[in-house]
Order: sequence, then structure tokens, then C-alpha cells
Amino acid sequence: MLGLVGFVLATIGTTLFFADGLIALAIYPALADAAPDLLSASGAMNSGAVLVAFIVMAATAMIGYIVFAAAILRAGILPRAAALLFLVGGVLFNLPPGPIPMIVLTIGGIMWAVGSVWLVLKFLKV
Repeated sequence: MLGLVGFVLATIGTTLFFADGLIALAIYPALADAAPDLLSASGAMNSGAVLVAFIVMAATAMIGYIVFAAAILRAGILPRAAALLFLVGGVLFNLPPGPIPMIVLTIGGIMWAVGSVWLVLKFLKV
């Protein structure tokens, strides 16, 4: 049950993270040209309901990765090191980009990706 809950949360969180990336790719550049004040640290895109939505996106992914990694570690079937990379990377790359240096987020993303691929390959017995 723990694995199912973690998998569902991680999947929803990853989908929301993808949506966040599309927003950053398609909407932020247009806002930067037309209304740069909206993107300032105190602008509408960084406060109120919009900020809460972005926090919920990141928190859902982070909680999903933590719970799913806990289930993987508890089961003891897949490599612990891969599960730990998945766990630590999933937490790091979902931290807030303002106060956290980009290098930390990037390293977290790489750790998460390596852990994810490793887990999938071991699960598929490749």
C-alpha cells in the first residue's frame, strides 16, 4: 500500500512538474516581454494563489518521491543506492529555486534521474 500511495503521488507530482515546465517555457517568456513586473520577486506570479499552486506542485512530487523511495527501501528488492539517489535527488530538485542555488537543483535533478533509470533497469532486469 505504501508503494502504491508513493507511486500515485510521485506520478501526479511528476505530471504537475511537467506542467510547471511548460508554464516556464511558454508563459513566462511572454510575461517577461509584456509585463515583467508580474515575474518580480513580489509580483503576482510569485505570490498568493499562484505561489501556493507552485508549492503544491513541488510538495506533491517531493512527498511522492519520499514515500515511494521509502517503500522501495522497505521492500529491499531493488538496490538501496538507487533508491537513495531517487530519494535525495527528488527532494533536492523540488526545493524552491529562489533561495536554493541552481547548482543544488541541477545536482538533485541529475541524482533523481540516475536513481530513476537505475531503478527501472533493475526492475526490468536489464
